[in-house]
Amino acid sequence: MVQNRLLLNDDKTEFVCFSNRKDQIPLVNDICVGSKIVSAANSVRNLGVIFDSKLVMEKHIANVCRSAYAYIRSISRIRKLLSLSDTEILMHAFISSRIDSCNSLLIGLPDASLKPLERIQKVAARVVTRSSKFDSASDQLKRLHWLPIRQRIHYKVLTITFKCIHGLGPSYLSELVRWHVPSRPNLRSASNYELQIPSLGLVSNTKSKFGKVMYFDRSLQCAAPSLWNKMPVGMRSCDSFDTFKAQLKTYLFKEAF
Repeated sequence: MVQNRLLLNDDKTEFVCFSNRKDQIPLVNDICVGSKIVSAANSVRNLGVIFDSKLVMEKHIANVCRSAYAYIRSISRIRKLLSLSDTEILMHAFISSRIDSCNSLLIGLPDASLKPLERIQKVAARVVTRSSKFDSASDQLKRLHWLPIRQRIHYKVLTITFKCIHGLGPSYLSELVRWHVPSRPNLRSASNYELQIPSLGLVSNTKSKFGKVMYFDRSLQCAAPSLWNKMPVGMRSCDSFDTFKAQLKTYLFKEAF
């Protein structure tokens, strides 16, 4: 930090100790930063994302929903003055952008945790299409060709994965994703463009005895290969990023509906 002429602000420094739900007491209670003792917090903000000590992302999702609802109310007041295309542009600018911002961090969360974001998206779709609350929200999403929340998360993770394996992503992410090299080169899997799923005593989609997906399964190193290997071979062998994105959205849209 000294070489880059950076200094820590003692009054604004905060830290969080990540642990599972069973550990109620943080592993580290406080640290010394300069002349100030900083106590462990339950949640911290970094680059606009709120990380909690259990990595359930509840506070981050609640913060996104709170700001999104405020914009939806404002847009709904002037909806009758706008065309469908103009309203959809506003929703993408103020709502979808917030839902999609850093949403790859939500990979592996249970459906219950994503419910608030799904409600936000459904309300936004009803405002755009001017449909009633009794109309099917899924039909409105399908009409607008919007991907549901979980598919949007998978879309973000898979596009990041594509960039990593084609040299378009940052090195600190690219080194986490590697091609699968079979033990024998003449095996059929050698030409399937599959990624290697790391084996560190944890297997993708494994769960603890409490039914919660383990932290490692939610990491890019494990989640990205699991999603990538489920795609058709034709998509995995694609070299053009624009073509891949178009095929990926069609693939995820069919998966959702």
